[in-house]
Amino acid sequence: MISILLDGPKHIAQLSNDLGIPYTTAQQRVAELKREKLLNVIPDVDDASNRAIKRVHLTNFRVELTPRTIRNIVSKEQATGTFSG
Repeated sequence: MISILLDGPKHIAQLSNDLGIPYTTAQQRVAELKREKLLNVIPDVDDASNRAIKRVHLTNFRVELTPRTIRNIVSKEQATGTFSG
């Protein structure tokens, strides 16, 4: 999701479509990344349909990668069975 947003803001339906995931899953991921202050969600109006939408923007953030961070990520992935090696 973050790599897609590098090209500019998108609304949640576009993210859902671009990622090939259900709209509700995209909403959940956006909410998670917003809580972590990686994204901003701004109310907007779609020009074509004149409907209310939520436009998702990246925030400026820095990721600090330390050995401890890597260990925590790997431990969580192993615990959930999502480890990709």
